[in-house]
Amino acid sequence: MIKRIFSKLNKEVRSMHDAAYLLAGFAVVSVLLALIRDRLLAYTFGAGLELDIYYAAFRIPDIIYALVASMVSVFVLVPLFSAKSSDTERYALVHTLLLVFGIILVVISVIVYLFTPTIVNTLFSELVLRGNGAELIGLTRILLIQPVLLGLSSILASVVQYYGKYFVYAITALVYNIGIIIGILFLVPIFGIYGLGYGVVLGSLLHLLVQLPTFIELGFTKDLRLVELREVLEVIFISLPRTLALSANNLTLFVLVAMAAKLPVGSIAVFTLAFNLQAAPISIIGASYSTAAFPTLSKLFSAGKLEKFIEQILSAGRHIIFWSFPIIALTIVLRAHIVRLIYGSGAFDWSDTRLTAAALAIFILSLASQSIVLLFIRGYYAASKTVRPLVFSVLSTLMTIIFASVFMYGYAKMESWRHFLEILTRTLDAGSTTVLMLPMAYALSSILTALLLVSMFAYDFKSKHLLKTLFKSMLVSIVAAFVMGFATYVVLYFISRLIDTDTAINILAQSSISTLAGVIAGITTLKLLGSRELDTVWRVLHHKFWKSKNIITDTELN
Repeated sequence: MIKRIFSKLNKEVRSMHDAAYLLAGFAVVSVLLALIRDRLLAYTFGAGLELDIYYAAFRIPDIIYALVASMVSVFVLVPLFSAKSSDTERYALVHTLLLVFGIILVVISVIVYLFTPTIVNTLFSELVLRGNGAELIGLTRILLIQPVLLGLSSILASVVQYYGKYFVYAITALVYNIGIIIGILFLVPIFGIYGLGYGVVLGSLLHLLVQLPTFIELGFTKDLRLVELREVLEVIFISLPRTLALSANNLTLFVLVAMAAKLPVGSIAVFTLAFNLQAAPISIIGASYSTAAFPTLSKLFSAGKLEKFIEQILSAGRHIIFWSFPIIALTIVLRAHIVRLIYGSGAFDWSDTRLTAAALAIFILSLASQSIVLLFIRGYYAASKTVRPLVFSVLSTLMTIIFASVFMYGYAKMESWRHFLEILTRTLDAGSTTVLMLPMAYALSSILTALLLVSMFAYDFKSKHLLKTLFKSMLVSIVAAFVMGFATYVVLYFISRLIDTDTAINILAQSSISTLAGVIAGITTLKLLGSRELDTVWRVLHHKFWKSKNIITDTELN
């Protein structure tokens, strides 16, 4: 039966949209597990000190992974595998990378392990002063195992994808979250907060082990050989700009979490939970389309077909915009319902819900921008231009940090502005709202980065109509999103008079009915405006895109 399933997954992709929708399908399952994970965390700990410690402890291992393990991502290794003339040469390269990067990751993790008390006291002094330094240090040290396991797993992932075993790779993100869920349900009652760390380690180990049988089946455990060190240096040299670009985003989150640590208890949890919620549609829309477009973009640019290259970028960009703005409208209108459905139980109280909902509404404003940035950065990589993505990643990081610092300072000094924002986001008497300045900085930086990146892309590739075409699509999508949001709000307003929000079932009923009304209004508007993207969506769904073959995906997207 399993073989029949794999054979069905090996049919040819009919178009980029087929691949994008198939990837989105896998992303939806992964996102659902991630949301279950976060719901359990919110239910168990609430937006409190324990969750602050957990998310703060995560940042240091994530930086290690971004700086080291991302050097052996699929976008680097697959072209190198293709350049090898035999499996024997590929075996030698993989064996060497596993050895060298395994040693590097272990050495760095050991060094950080030894200096963890100093690092934690420097970066998260407020958490230490609250008397939780020992727990933060202990949890950070446990989580240092994660980058080692995921680093080795990323090398296996490149091998698995190169040989077309995409289904195996697709489930790695699923088992990773399953490991964390096991930690929350079964290890936290035994080990306390350290159980969260053990769950993450379990998930990372499963991420590696689930690919191991395929790795062995492909023959990579036979005939152990090593290549010369210069080939490893070549991998590092090729990867460096991309690694630095990826690390810039991790650095941004690291700094924002460090800023949140200086705010009242629960601020890190509110920021991270809202960030995870807004990341869900990005992984389904932006990541799926940018990943699906990459192979075709690479082939078109290599063949010198610049016009078709631009057309492919525009097609993906229009569909990202098509999906993003309606989701922005729905999320803003239903933000409290979304947060209550996903997080609102157990220790997660009404104040936590209001703050997280407000942060989500601010984050989601940059959904289209973040997704467009993913696409156009892939466009640069497809054209073998790695400097531009690095420049814009660094610029985005700097803007976010500067905006966050300025916003937090101004918010503390300007009481009228603070009062206005609390009324606008409905967070009066919900506790300290200073944390909302962090998603505001992140969203504004993302929007500005997208505008600059698309403009520079049009200039670099001499496309006069790129900006104009995307702008037209954006206007159509914004009009439809406004109609959708208004219809959803009106129906929600009247339904709330009939159905209370005392239970999750009632909240779900309110959300579902109002969303359905909004979607109908939005689709009708798009139809009247003659949306090309709406026709494409219907066409793709009509010929069963899920029977298409999966394509190369990026390990950093999960």
